Amino acid sequence: LKEAGCVSVSQFAKTHKLSSVFSERLLRGAISDGRIDASIQDGVLYTAAFVASQRRKMLCSLLACATPTSVSAIAKSRDIMPALTQRAADEAMSMCGLSGVGRIEGGMY
Repeated sequence: LKEAGCVSVSQFAKTHKLSSVFSERLLRGAISDGRIDASIQDGVLYTAAFVASQRRKMLCSLLACATPTSVSAIAKSRDIMPALTQRAADEAMSMCGLSGVGRIEGGMY
């Protein structure tokens, strides 16, 4: 998990020969107890460091935009996980007060 930064709950369950429901409950408990510094979104466990890295990539990319740009194109060119694209963009914008189109609208910044 530390190396990859993310793992699907189903893959975690398969690796440890557990059910997906039990694995997700186990992981959520570990997160809430502070034993794992991570979050679960759409069935995928992401470390806090990985999410921060994705946010930094998105922030740098948004700051470098000189023309209206598709957020999905930014994510693809910067190797940002598709599931974290919108979250990273929203957090980057609120963190630094960026104002592209007032907000990311229709997938464009």
